[in-house]
Amino acid sequence: MSRRTPGRELTPEERKAKRKKDFWTLDLPLIFGLALCGTFTVIEAVRAFDGNGRALAYAFQWPTIGAIIIWIALCIYV
Repeated sequence: MSRRTPGRELTPEERKAKRKKDFWTLDLPLIFGLALCGTFTVIEAVRAFDGNGRALAYAFQWPTIGAIIIWIALCIYV
């Protein structure tokens, strides 16, 4: 089932404005969230290899959060 509402086609200017809005509301938070998850995964993995047991749990938590972000993005875009 399509999420589009029936109506007229968008003009090129309207498409450009919509794409600009989508960048700030969807694309940028996605990139920022994935960058944070990747960074924190590396940090916690290094701490876990140094012997911190609690960091091992966080080393699995951050990739899981990243996977959830990707899943949400796929639900929005597809």
